[in-house]
Amino acid sequence: MLHHVESVIQINATANRVWCILDDFGGLDKFSVGVQKSLIVGDKETGIGAVRYCLFNDGSSLHEEIVEYEPHKHFRLVLSEFTLPMESVSASFRVEPLSETTCEVKMEMDFVMKFGLLGRLMGVVLIRPLMKSVHKKLLQGLAYHALTGKKISDKLPPREDLARAIALLP
Repeated sequence: MLHHVESVIQINATANRVWCILDDFGGLDKFSVGVQKSLIVGDKETGIGAVRYCLFNDGSSLHEEIVEYEPHKHFRLVLSEFTLPMESVSASFRVEPLSETTCEVKMEMDFVMKFGLLGRLMGVVLIRPLMKSVHKKLLQGLAYHALTGKKISDKLPPREDLARAIALLP
C-alpha cells in the first residue's frame, strides 16, 4: 500500500531565494531540524543523479538521490540506505512564486511500508503523522533560514520568530 503525505507552506521570501537554498543539495543541515550533517556524495552537486548523505542527531542516516529535476521549480528524490521500516520512500519539493516577495513550497512524500498488514497499519497510525510533523518542521526551518540566513539547530526558533518568515502560520 502506497502512503502519501503532503505539506504546503507560504514563505516570506522570493521563489528564487528559496529555490537556491533547496538546490544547495548538500545544505539540508542548514534548515532541517534533526539533521546533524548533510554531505554531497560524488561529484554531482545538484540535478538528476546528485546524491547526499544525511546524518541525523539520533545517529541514524540515509542517502537521497535526485531522480527528477526541473530547475527553479521542482525536484524529486529517492531515499536509500535508511533504517526506517519502509520498502521504498520518495519525496519531492515544488516552489511556486506567489508575488515578488513570497512563494509557496509544497513537499510530498510517498512510501511503502514493510511487514505486510502490520506495516500498513503502522503507516496509517504512526508513520504518516510522524512524517507530517517532520515536513512541517522542515518547511518552517526552510522559511526561517530563507528569511534570516541563520542555520537551524536541533529545534526551531520561537513561534514569533517563525511568524515573520511564514506568510500563513499554521
